[in-house]
Amino acid sequence: MMSRSTLSVKPVVLSIVMMLLGAGCGGKDTGEFKGPFGQVTGKVSFEGKSIPEGSQIVFQSSQSAGYIATGTVNATGEYTLQCNSSPNVPALTYQVVISPPSSAASGAADPLAGAKVTISTQAPPFPVKYSSPTKELVFTVKEGKNSADFTLTK
Repeated sequence: MMSRSTLSVKPVVLSIVMMLLGAGCGGKDTGEFKGPFGQVTGKVSFEGKSIPEGSQIVFQSSQSAGYIATGTVNATGEYTLQCNSSPNVPALTYQVVISPPSSAASGAADPLAGAKVTISTQAPPFPVKYSSPTKELVFTVKEGKNSADFTLTK
């Protein structure tokens, strides 16, 4: 069973991730970036298994303010980053944030119809510490193709 503090933090983390995803490359056009670009693919695992499909990975630049690249993890734990709907990501150093998929609600399609809606309160599939920027997960994108695999630990 989750504690009250865990439940209250999750909506905040989800809100931050959604803002970052909506921002693309932080509102900046990658055409403004004058340096080289790279393409980033990778795989994320926890305890030897792929993390859940739909998990989000966000690269936020730590060298040049405003550049953010995002990806969605597929069923095999793999992702491809996008920056402003392009696979070309500015070649910079990024802090990496990995968040589980949002909780699914089940029940009626129209909660106003009076049907019961159930929200999953399961424990996150990997430690919450990866859902905020830390110096623990950092990756430098180089020009050309890059592979950024992450093995999450407790």
